[in-house]
Amino acid sequence: MISPVWLGGAAHLQLSNVEGAPVAWYGSLEDPASTDMLSQAAARPEDLLDFANRPGAELRILRRRLTRLLLSRLAGVHPGDIRFRRTDLGAVEIVEPAGWYVSVAGRAAQFLVGAGRVPIGVDLEILVDEPLPFDHLSDAERKYLATSSDTEWTMCWAAKEAHCKRLGIASEADPALVTALPDSGGAWKVLTGSVESLCHFHWIGDTALAVALEGDNLSARSAAPLRVAEATRHGLGGGA
Repeated sequence: MISPVWLGGAAHLQLSNVEGAPVAWYGSLEDPASTDMLSQAAARPEDLLDFANRPGAELRILRRRLTRLLLSRLAGVHPGDIRFRRTDLGAVEIVEPAGWYVSVAGRAAQFLVGAGRVPIGVDLEILVDEPLPFDHLSDAERKYLATSSDTEWTMCWAAKEAHCKRLGIASEADPALVTALPDSGGAWKVLTGSVESLCHFHWIGDTALAVALEGDNLSARSAAPLRVAEATRHGLGGGA
């Protein structure tokens, strides 16, 4: 089983113990150390264009710069040499350097950037104060969450989001067709059809950080048939 390496805080981008594992780097843009980090990776014109018409564009661009910095450290390339593109469903892909994957999430100043040599999806959710709409849940989730706490509701939604971002289908997926339930060791197993992710969690106060990686069966490359035309937009997001 692949597990992420958690790196906390803008001042703690230390990669000496990563050894090829996927990385989940989290922190706050309001941390003074973030200013120094951001100075090391400028936004490129294509970044500005990518986010020009998206809500919260300014924060999204700052997170893109941090993504460039993390990838440059991991892959040993200059931040300005990294090239991104969007799929038809709006997911972010890495063109250069080849063979790398990223996923980004953010809430206000908080950020979570996942990167590695395997498909990865991340999400960041504040502890919910009311249950999710039942039409967002699968039958199995409804049964489990009927007697669960706000923590489980939050982890369920974050796991669904991270899973769909790993598959590149977050903008189109129907949440009710995605099932997330607790697995062993604090992780959650997430299924869409026959495609599985294992979602790992880290909590910072009342904020859940979720990282979805390949589960025990099929890989993210098996997800293409799941991009169904009838799926509607229920709030699962795209790249931050």
